[in-house]
Amino acid sequence: MSKPVVDIQVSVADLRLEAGYVPQLEGLGLQLRSRDDQHRYFRPRADLPRHVHVHVCRAGSEWERVHLEFRDRLRSDPDARRRYAAAKEEAARVWRDDMIAYTAATTDVILDVLDAGDP
Repeated sequence: MSKPVVDIQVSVADLRLEAGYVPQLEGLGLQLRSRDDQHRYFRPRADLPRHVHVHVCRAGSEWERVHLEFRDRLRSDPDARRRYAAAKEEAARVWRDDMIAYTAATTDVILDVLDAGDP
């Protein structure tokens, strides 16, 4: 079984205007865990189950484009879905208690799926 977490991407007009989205996400029990120039990352507070991660990015940004492209590739390519699911299953088995290692273990297949669509 892969990690039992749903990743949600939210696109906003201006990532810097956190007052327009941070309070609403916090009101849902999410906590802002990291901030960089490309996106903001939220996950549930420590006292809540961790079944969701929310990534907020700027609409029209490269971050948004790449992540939506990956989603679209998984939707349209059964082999990509199979390879990604297998990588997630293996990573969850080996790195169940280490989400950083889990993410690193699935990165190669994500990059391969994205590269497969390049001309």
